[in-house]
Amino acid sequence: MGLFEDSTPRCEGMGIVILLINFFFPGFGTILAALITSEKEKMQPTLIVGILQIVTSWILIGWLWAIWWGYKIMQASA
Repeated sequence: MGLFEDSTPRCEGMGIVILLINFFFPGFGTILAALITSEKEKMQPTLIVGILQIVTSWILIGWLWAIWWGYKIMQASA
């Protein structure tokens, strides 16, 4: 598994909120998850992913990526 695959943060009680934010505002939910995660070693890679999602959202890849990460964060937070 790669660096970004292993860096899915756990945000207790915020999983569905992160998913919804990522659905409507790609990347912003991922950045929020990076800032509120209790696992500080996952903060930097998650911030990078969020920024890349914002940058690539206009070509649809970032939007789909953001939804996927929102879903993964929701699963990890359950």
